[in-house]
Amino acid sequence: MLDGRLEIEFDDHKHHAPKGTFALLPRGVPHALRSASDPPPRVLQISSPGGWELYVEDLIEAGPTVLTDGRLDPVKINPIAAKYHVAYEEQR
Repeated sequence: MLDGRLEIEFDDHKHHAPKGTFALLPRGVPHALRSASDPPPRVLQISSPGGWELYVEDLIEAGPTVLTDGRLDPVKINPIAAKYHVAYEEQR
């Protein structure tokens, strides 16, 4: 964590990562990341094996088509994310 505070939810627990800490999230472990500070946290993410950057590029290419009311929409992101074995929980 470079600045701020991040809430990390996994394994039915919520954890907080303040500035100066790190979190290791093993591949394939469902998790959620949420801002827990104002201004929002700044995070340095290292992903291994690589490939996450390709997913981010695809999201950028999709532009506003993945947004609803200016926010990322899981329903619209999931078709792109599926290519990278990522799935977002869709609110019903």
